[in-house]
Amino acid sequence: MKLHTLLYNDEVFASNRLYIMQHPDRSATVVDPASASEVLEFLQKHDLNLAAILITHHHADHTAGIPELLAEYPDCPVITGKGVERQIKQANHILQDNDSMTIGDINIRAMATPGHTLAHYAFLTNTGVLFSGDCLFRLGCGRLFEGSPDMLWTSLLRIRALPDTTVICCGHDYAVDNARFSLQFMPDDTALTEAVQELVQLESELRLPYLLGEDKRSNLFLRADEPEVMAAAHCASSRDTLAALRRMRDNL
Repeated sequence: MKLHTLLYNDEVFASNRLYIMQHPDRSATVVDPASASEVLEFLQKHDLNLAAILITHHHADHTAGIPELLAEYPDCPVITGKGVERQIKQANHILQDNDSMTIGDINIRAMATPGHTLAHYAFLTNTGVLFSGDCLFRLGCGRLFEGSPDMLWTSLLRIRALPDTTVICCGHDYAVDNARFSLQFMPDDTALTEAVQELVQLESELRLPYLLGEDKRSNLFLRADEPEVMAAAHCASSRDTLAALRRMRDNL
């Protein structure tokens, strides 16, 4: 499998990232298509067929491209996790938590990661790539639109338990704003400062994907159970710390 990370042409989706897995049989799987035009252009350019559409959650900036893609590839499976299909009528392959399936040359495992939305799934490939949707971002995490801080913290812990070498493909590039917020919150944190120094030197198209191990050391949202982070947030628990961090980040 060859992984491609693309930017959208539409400014509405400026922060979104489009991930396409290219398989050896000249097919491809697209993850969370906000629009179809970039996907169709890529498929045509590389002479590929669409093998599958993989969806992490129901928000339109992750699903709006589905109808147009299915108009071109009507037999293409739309894969998502249990509960997400309630708001995506085209979904026809529903995975439970920890279910696995094979697409082309890869195997994917569904991981329930609620919090951003009540039904939200990350997908882990057997090659060590995690499509985290809007649960985990570089130096950040998703907003709490539907779920609770407890849900989101449990989901982040589940991702944090994966190997440091896991490649994170998240739904948006908010890295610079997340870095700005984090440094305001803990300006003397060494690991965070080092991470930000490396980050600001990267071009936008190089900030994603990234290694989970980098975030374990620097992402304050993944470190909400550390005494120093809890103290800075004036909270006595990791879940309260995560909630406080998210509220402050929302107001940046």
